[in-house]
This record gives sequence, structure tokens and C-alpha cells, in this order.
Amino acid sequence: MGSNFIKRLKYYGIGFGIGIIIVTFLLPNRSCSWTPANRVKNMILGRLVTVNEVEWKLMESKGLTKEDIISVLNDGTLNFKISKKDGDSKVYVIEKEFDKKGNYKFYFTLPNESFISEVKIGEVDAKKVKNTTVGYGRFISIPKDEYLVYPDSTAKVTCQMEQLQIKNVKQLYKGIEKTGRINFAKSNFDAKPKAEHLIEFVEKGDTIEFQSVWYKNKLFISNFISEKVSNCNPTVQE
Repeated sequence: MGSNFIKRLKYYGIGFGIGIIIVTFLLPNRSCSWTPANRVKNMILGRLVTVNEVEWKLMESKGLTKEDIISVLNDGTLNFKISKKDGDSKVYVIEKEFDKKGNYKFYFTLPNESFISEVKIGEVDAKKVKNTTVGYGRFISIPKDEYLVYPDSTAKVTCQMEQLQIKNVKQLYKGIEKTGRINFAKSNFDAKPKAEHLIEFVEKGDTIEFQSVWYKNKLFISNFISEKVSNCNPTVQE
């Protein structure tokens, strides 16, 4: 009985060791989500990762693609030493060397109480990195959650959705996923208690905007803006 137990223990040890090797080398990002670096990467991936127009042109000039940026969050090396880990708006520096494209440092912002993470490469000091306040930003990565968007249940927002022919949150999610972008000029990263953002997307040829904040890991929509929306404000009682 003792020899059989030792034999089974050896088999278990061998199998466990092989499993560790597989998850460590083949699944480096998802396998060890408890490590500090991967917790940060997962926090970034849990946001809408965006890049402003100027940075995007810079990235394109260096041959970097949307897929390259996403790969940085999978197997890039997070440099805590030069990251900005304190304050309302944290900035994490993740490095990666690409074949034939060179080595780059990517600066990912994590503003407090915001569903946005902005990525930049044209920086030299994480402590001086600020979120963009002009122009627009395209989305590089969006969480895979069809129920990510949560419109307010008030009569006003319900009326707006009916006029815009938006039937459910899945339709909203698809619109953001396909053509969504953030309007930096009309967003406020410093708003209290939560950062406020203006997101827009195209639905059936029409541009639809909505004001939103981060609430329980959802994009909470408080108001839609469109030429098609009218007479949805509640009637004031005399």
C-alpha cells in the first residue's frame, strides 16, 4: 500500500510539474493573474483602451497596429520602477520588442473612477503623462461583454432610446464596438465623484452621442444626444 501511494504521488508530481510549465510558458498572461503585473494588465483590459489621433498617426508611422498594442497587454513587460503608481491618474509603462519594428515603451493611463485607459508611446516620463483633452480617440480594445452598457431606466432615457430605435444594450455594445470613439474635448477626467465621458458611434448613418460614467463595471448612460431626439424631457408640473 505504501509503495502504491508513493507511486501515485510521483505521477501526480510529474503531471503537476508539466501543467506548471504549460501555463507558465504557453499562457503567460492569463495563467498567473494573481501576479502584480498581470493584475494591472487585466485592469487595463477591463477598460475601453483608446488612443488619440496624434498618437495613432505616430504608431502607424512606426508600423505598429491595433493587434500589436493588444499583444503588449498579453506578453509585454510591465516596468513598475518607471510607472506612476500613485495619485488619481495612474500610468503604467509596459515594454515590448517587436520583430523588425524595434523596442517600445507603451504608457497606459488608469484614471480614477473612469472606464477609459489611454495608451501613448510619444512620452519619456510617466509622471508627466496626462489624459488627452482635445480631439477624438479610437478604441483599440473593448471588454468582451455584450452587457457592458447600462442605460438609465428613467423615462427620459427610455424615450430617447425609442426615438433612436435602440432596442437593447446589445445593439448599443455593437455600435460602440464597430464605430465607437471618445470625444476628449467633451469628456472630464477630473469630474467628481466619477470621470464623465462623451462617447459617440454611428447607427444607420447617423451619429449618436451619449454621456456616461463608470458604475459597477458598466458604462452608465445618463443622456443621449442626437438630432433625432426631441421632447423627451419630463413635463414640469404646474
